[in-house]
Amino acid sequence: MIPPYDHPHVLAGQGTCGLEILEQLSELTGEVPDETTLVLSPVSGGGLLSGVATAIKLASEAAGHAAPVVYGTEPELAADSEESFGRRRWWSGRRRRRRGRSAMGCGRSRWAC
Repeated sequence: MIPPYDHPHVLAGQGTCGLEILEQLSELTGEVPDETTLVLSPVSGGGLLSGVATAIKLASEAAGHAAPVVYGTEPELAADSEESFGRRRWWSGRRRRRRGRSAMGCGRSRWAC
């Protein structure tokens, strides 16, 4: 099984969301997104956030301009990633069941991003 948020192929696939964000921002504003543009992405297991941020950075660099700022977001009452950041903690199944269908923590390969 390919992990849903902790595999390089999934990360690359999620990056297409970042490319689509850049394309649609350009179409909507008529301007090239730059460092003054803010992009928000859910954190969850980290795959979508890492893919979006990586694709936006690489595409912007390839186009010769500064990349928009990408922030990870999560619900205030289910901020598992914020709590585990820096500690690389994995949450137990019991804690996850209390909070619904949340991820165990950020994917192991996402810590490198």
